[in-house]
Amino acid sequence: MIELLFKLFLATCETFLIVYFLNNLLTKIDELKHERTAAYVLYFVFQCITYLIDFPFFSTSTYYVLFTLVISLLFYFNEIRIKLIASSMFVTLNYASKLLSAIIFTALTDYTMTNNPFTYVLNLPTQLMACIIMALVITLIIALRKISNNAVKILVNILIFILPLTILYVSMHLLENLQPVNLYFNITMLLFCYTFLLFFIIDQIIYSNTHLMQSNLMHERLQMQSVYYKDIEQYNHNMSRYKHDMINHLDSVYGMLESNEIEEAKNYLESISKKLNRVEAVINTGNSVIDVIYNAKASLAKANHIVCHNNIVVPPHIDIDSVDLSVILSNLLDNAIEASLKLESDRMIESHIHIYKGNLFISVKNHYNGEIISSHAVYLTTKKDSHEHGLGLKNVQHVVTKYNGTQNVEHDDTTFTVSIMIPLNK
Repeated sequence: MIELLFKLFLATCETFLIVYFLNNLLTKIDELKHERTAAYVLYFVFQCITYLIDFPFFSTSTYYVLFTLVISLLFYFNEIRIKLIASSMFVTLNYASKLLSAIIFTALTDYTMTNNPFTYVLNLPTQLMACIIMALVITLIIALRKISNNAVKILVNILIFILPLTILYVSMHLLENLQPVNLYFNITMLLFCYTFLLFFIIDQIIYSNTHLMQSNLMHERLQMQSVYYKDIEQYNHNMSRYKHDMINHLDSVYGMLESNEIEEAKNYLESISKKLNRVEAVINTGNSVIDVIYNAKASLAKANHIVCHNNIVVPPHIDIDSVDLSVILSNLLDNAIEASLKLESDRMIESHIHIYKGNLFISVKNHYNGEIISSHAVYLTTKKDSHEHGLGLKNVQHVVTKYNGTQNVEHDDTTFTVSIMIPLNK
């Protein structure tokens, strides 16, 4: 009974390790939280079976690879190559930890290792030691990601030089020493070297993608600011012209009233009122980021006969990075405008932004043609560049996740609504 409980405990530990690893290295798809949990439950069942039947060491490696691949591909964001590298990294680290624990256990006891690792069955203390080693290495990997960028670059350059040489040396040494302990030790060294090499590859890919995204966002932001300043300049020019015209109009009305031409004065005032209604109102919330984005998008919407209803009540400063706020608003409004352009009529976008009980609420609703493409709860555009547009939607999710917020998508046959809630620091 105690042995059975211990095996269940080890299965739980191994399940925790894959959750710990993937959640820290990849970005979760929040909309698939329940499905992801179910997948991890299946992984736990798989671990229970391997412990209850006592499979030989490498006999279940294929299933480890399949489980890790399926979970990472279906329930996490990131590029496919990052998911593939992360999956390979986890499986390699798993076996490296088990081999190292077997070596340590053999060194501390009289336990004899077999010459063939494929027929070797790890005992329970060794499995527990492997889980501890793997947890420590994963924690080390996570800590390395927090090192400053310059330090990471220097470390990467050193390891890129050292790791291939280490692998070459161990491979040559492997051929010379065929004793079980030496064999297991050399295989372990190879696997650990390969694991850390994969880690630095995946970290550099993520680092490069992050900087590329930030560069694109800054470029987009500068473009929006340029459009905003042009809109302000045009608005001020129009207001100066209307002010000058208004003086002339008042003089004309005053003259009509002096001449007792009441009806003519009424008609003239009505004509002036219609002209004033055509003056475009500039959105001015006091928040520079929101003002820049909404004025730029409002101009684009007006040019395409899209009616915009905005209910925005926010303070001048919101405790969210301005670039992150730009990512959210720009992508949501671009998506809404894109969907509206596919309609012949009834083009409408409705936005609500406000703060309530320390939370920022953003909602963008638009009419659309009822056509939706989705992949794993991620909504894509129906345009040819759906991959690019999908990345934009992922960027929104990344920002929301960064601030521990939530994103909800609702739609029927005619309207599409995206609602976001982000807790603000108090």
